[in-house]
Amino acid sequence: MDTEQIVTIVVAVAGSGFLGAIINGFIGRRKAGADTEKAEAEAADQITKTALLLIDPLEKRIATLRLDLERTQDDLKEAKAAIEDLTAKYMQAQLAFYINTYAMQEAGIEPPVTVERLGDLTTGELVKMAREMGIKLPGGLR
Repeated sequence: MDTEQIVTIVVAVAGSGFLGAIINGFIGRRKAGADTEKAEAEAADQITKTALLLIDPLEKRIATLRLDLERTQDDLKEAKAAIEDLTAKYMQAQLAFYINTYAMQEAGIEPPVTVERLGDLTTGELVKMAREMGIKLPGGLR
């Protein structure tokens, strides 16, 4: 092949748009890849923004619920302590009643436990006193 034939072939290829089509194909391919990456990045950004919009109110709600739980647990502890205290006082009052009743049934004996002294005695001391006196206690006071 001589130079003239080579030039003719190059001019024919360039003029026919074949070379332009190849170049446009490479450019279009790169552009399509860049467009795809851009679309994926925008989608990821939108998903992130949406997730953050959902997470923020949920985190606030969780914080509120934790505070409510702590308050409820504190209230429950206080209520349990009050119940235990009232139960002990009730049992002491019952024991004092039984002891006083028994003592009164014994002619002329002064009651061994008075209301004033009741606060100084523990439930265990009252139960022991009742047993020593032979008093039959109700089921919960054994």
